[in-house]
Amino acid sequence: MIARSVITEKPLQFYSYCAGLCALIALLLGIPVALEFLKIGLVPRLPTAVLAATLMICALLLLACALILDHVKLERYEAKRLVYLSIPHPSQKATTV
Repeated sequence: MIARSVITEKPLQFYSYCAGLCALIALLLGIPVALEFLKIGLVPRLPTAVLAATLMICALLLLACALILDHVKLERYEAKRLVYLSIPHPSQKATTV
């Protein structure tokens, strides 16, 4: 329940955190493989390299989703505010057309 509320109200922060976590794990897995490649010229741990690359791609996708969902959240907020502002104040007389 709380997680759903956080995802709905602050998508940029939530998905950016998830993207950062994926990127951190990808770097932790990928740096030793890259150093080993630079040292001997071969990639003996190919599955680890593929996992690191896949996690980095997932991090970029999560970041893109975060930006899109944050924009959608702002648009919905603005639409709700415009509807709210279109309601006349009770002290004003209603105009009939």
